[in-house]
Amino acid sequence: MTQRIVYDDVANEYLQVENGVDGFLNSPLVSFDDAILPMVKHIENLDIAVHRAKQNWNKTSSRLNADECQAIYLYTIEMQTDSVYTIINRYLRANDTFPARPWFPYMKLLYTALEKLPSHVGSVWRGVNRDIRVNYKRGAIISWWAFTSCTAKLAVIKDFLADKGKSTIFMIECLNGKNISKYSSISREDEILLQPGIKLEVVDNALDLSGLRIVHLREIATKSRAMTAHKQTSSKTAAVSTDKHKIQKEIANQCSSNKAAVPKAIHTERTKTSCPHCSTKIDLSPEYKEGTQLVCHSCKKTFIELTCVHCNELNSWKHPHRREGEVRTCWNCKKQFQYLNCPHCTAPYIWKRANYVQGQKVSCWNCRKQYQHLNCPNCSHANFSTAADYTEGQKIGCAACKKPFQHINCPHCTKENFWKNADRVVGVKTPCFHCGKSFQVVNCPHCQKPNHWRQLDYKQGLTVTCCNCRKKFQHINCPHCLTAAYFSNTDNEQSRLFACRSCQHRLHHVICPDCNSQNFLQSTSLLGLAFVTCAHCSSSFLNTF
Repeated sequence: MTQRIVYDDVANEYLQVENGVDGFLNSPLVSFDDAILPMVKHIENLDIAVHRAKQNWNKTSSRLNADECQAIYLYTIEMQTDSVYTIINRYLRANDTFPARPWFPYMKLLYTALEKLPSHVGSVWRGVNRDIRVNYKRGAIISWWAFTSCTAKLAVIKDFLADKGKSTIFMIECLNGKNISKYSSISREDEILLQPGIKLEVVDNALDLSGLRIVHLREIATKSRAMTAHKQTSSKTAAVSTDKHKIQKEIANQCSSNKAAVPKAIHTERTKTSCPHCSTKIDLSPEYKEGTQLVCHSCKKTFIELTCVHCNELNSWKHPHRREGEVRTCWNCKKQFQYLNCPHCTAPYIWKRANYVQGQKVSCWNCRKQYQHLNCPNCSHANFSTAADYTEGQKIGCAACKKPFQHINCPHCTKENFWKNADRVVGVKTPCFHCGKSFQVVNCPHCQKPNHWRQLDYKQGLTVTCCNCRKKFQHINCPHCLTAAYFSNTDNEQSRLFACRSCQHRLHHVICPDCNSQNFLQSTSLLGLAFVTCAHCSSSFLNTF
């Protein structure tokens, strides 16, 4: 249990009060066996944990039935790889409905079980192994959208914080906490579980207790979101069905009614479609998944189809490998979303809020592998880094047109900026193609990660400490060919002859003491003391060569 209440994922919590992932409340209430059915292919050794839950659930409970007790017990089991609670909370915190859908039936059963338990009123505690107080402004109203484990005893988490000086402890005055210790796999520890969507007020974020950083939160009373959902479903868990195909169909239909693509374990009910190129009717195989490429048997052209996550209408794209990841507008509801097909397993990943930025690392909800993606600015072909080792600013050769290009995300608006000919000049002031604000970027020669200057205060030749690896370096652009030269040992001394590795020009590099600007002197015969006139501010100064 301690791993659940001292956890790092809450640092990435989606804190918006509205629009969290709560579609599971509208899922049909099914038995424990049927609730875990869509999860089997997504969790390694789930059958072992399920067997434990069925053997050890609390058989003396008068409040919950067997299915509900087993759902809570399964939630608390620690597994060698990702545990059930780790996966479902990861998706809930990411606020992405699509990858969470295979877990909706189980979430609904777990939520229903917790609603039947008496509410715990009082202070509970939760720890995070990072200082995240900056995310919690005093007086702000926020929501947590995951199942959140807490404890009524501060001593339980104090000894498990990795670094007390850099950790955060939440003190939460809760109104509807659920004590699950009687139903847990570790019953000796009092675990209080907070339901998804809990609304909290930040009372204070600057409390200190013996070196511990405390954020004080208070639950705001709200009408239970489950009341509406319970009116649509039975108050008792559905009877166990022996017809697995019937259960799969029921869950698939529910997924469709919730306006999202069908998860991996459940296949789409559509059996036919039409080619957008030639209108030929095409039969869909039982294994077909929306978002994967289709080939017309008549015209031999390719296309993809994807259901809009907002209005459930089908959208078709004639060029499946072109402009992936870009914002798409549904032809029906005119709302925007984005999608990518995983290069490892082809599973589609959808951003309902259209907030995906090219170049960022994506973790596939299906195969769990990471990847990165960039569209070529020359031919629009989608390029993927399956090793997820791409860094902004490096030169890329398009897999389709073979032309080189470069890419940087603006530090002001996060939008993509592309250089079609890979001719970006390192360290110069660059206006964003979208917001118009300027910035400077230099990649560290040690770790290759980009360093951004929003205030435009970077000067070539000065010693820089990388924001990622913390190592120091220097950088100079040749004034003739603009090729970047890096000094990873910070051994570039002013006034020393500098030879460009590209054009071989030899020159002196001097920084003006008045305006801090760089000057390049092409004379190679300068020795001793000499006066230099700055090319920027016109002031003269004495320099030693």
